Amino acid sequence: MADVKHAVYNSDNVSATTDGSLIVSMKYMGSGSAATAIDNGNIVLVGELMAGEKQIHKATTPAANSSRAQLAIVTTVEEDKKAVLKSDSNLENYTNEAGKTLRGFRFHTGDTFSVSAEALDGTPKKGDAVEVQASTKMKVVETATAASTQIGKIVDETKYKRYTLYTIEVQ
Repeated sequence: MADVKHAVYNSDNVSATTDGSLIVSMKYMGSGSAATAIDNGNIVLVGELMAGEKQIHKATTPAANSSRAQLAIVTTVEEDKKAVLKSDSNLENYTNEAGKTLRGFRFHTGDTFSVSAEALDGTPKKGDAVEVQASTKMKVVETATAASTQIGKIVDETKYKRYTLYTIEVQ
């Protein structure tokens, strides 16, 4: 089986790091009711609280026209940060296991965050629009699509250690 590279996420200047009302706890249930693994840097549609829970929401795969107010980007802290940081290759090997309680940040206009290409569908380049599609990966397009919810645009491409990260400004 080939090695799968997982998405890498960095919260560059995100309001949720200082405003707790923009943080959401959730479990990703794919397109329905089965707990599903998901990478950091992917987006989800945040739904109702899960049965018997006071803080954990059900998260599912968004539609292209899902309201941005109902979306969150998965930003869960890696389980064993020390082990992850021992090698540059460990971040690309990390994914959130099925059934795990996840942390998500809601989008706020003006925020900037960075993701690796694995969180994006399309070939990212500076100036491209970033929008929602029927997937947890954000879609990169040259011109925004009228029927899709817009997240922002790529404002920078950065090399961090051995990773190429694309900085997205929420608009």
